[in-house]
Amino acid sequence: MKRGAAKTALRLAAYAALICALLFSLALSHRQSEANRSLRARVDALSELLAGRQAEIVELKERLAANGGGPSEALSPAETAPDGGEDGVWEPAPPKLWTEYRAYQDLYPSLSVRRPEMWFSRNKTVYLTFDDGPTVHTARVLDTLKEKGVKATFFIVGTSVRRLGEEGEALLRRMADEGHTIGVHCDVHDYKRVYASVEAFLEDFNAAFTLIRDITGVRSDIFRFPGGSVNAYNVKIRAALIGEMTRRGFTHYDWNASSNDTSGRATEDSAWSNAVSRAGNANRVILLMHDTKAVSVRALSRIIDTYEEKGYGFARLTNADKPIVL
Repeated sequence: MKRGAAKTALRLAAYAALICALLFSLALSHRQSEANRSLRARVDALSELLAGRQAEIVELKERLAANGGGPSEALSPAETAPDGGEDGVWEPAPPKLWTEYRAYQDLYPSLSVRRPEMWFSRNKTVYLTFDDGPTVHTARVLDTLKEKGVKATFFIVGTSVRRLGEEGEALLRRMADEGHTIGVHCDVHDYKRVYASVEAFLEDFNAAFTLIRDITGVRSDIFRFPGGSVNAYNVKIRAALIGEMTRRGFTHYDWNASSNDTSGRATEDSAWSNAVSRAGNANRVILLMHDTKAVSVRALSRIIDTYEEKGYGFARLTNADKPIVL
């Protein structure tokens, strides 16, 4: 009896162990199924996100191609041959900077342009540049340039365009139609706001860049820092700004001569005198003026005549022209 009871107890114990094993296996299988369902849901979500990103990438590539290229492509010398002949020297342009990753690099992914492989240093050339416009004086500047057969460069402020409304938009279109270069200056000419951070600079720059593009179809690939590349407001972020803008393909231009038309004592004669003398005997002159100032506008024809008498030619800036920086 005892032996039979023992056998029964062993069989029951074996059955119990088998049932426990089956229950454990089912529980494990259920947990694995739940985990798999969770993984499948994550895979599906990521796949959907990836598909959206891929579609966005395709769209951006198509837009870049339609506007002349993408951020990873460099312009060859043949594509960037500057206006006004080949009297000068080509040299390799510094490559884009690939700096340590920063989160602001992900901002405004379409804010990038093609950077040239070579820069050109043109001989005996003046680049007339006008900051802060357009204004009520800009039409007269364009009239004088057209009369003289000279191309120039305008570094645009977004708020100046908006302030003039339809007239501001028409002036931008006229600049483009008449063959002048349109560069970015800023959107809001407020140094503390623009230089508050790299992110703030990019936000402001993108607003001006987008405004110019939407009005004229031009993707401006050159710019001038408000206050120049070296100023008291951008000291802490200057290197980061230059690195990020170079990484995105943009080229910045300062100046080596100025009409000094922002001086409270400026006159037409002083604007002319400063404009034609402050560069000394420089081979290449990037002349800073403002189409916000009537004194430079009135002196413009005389400035052009004097430089021509000195044997200089004139050209608009393109990103194939070697920069002059402060």
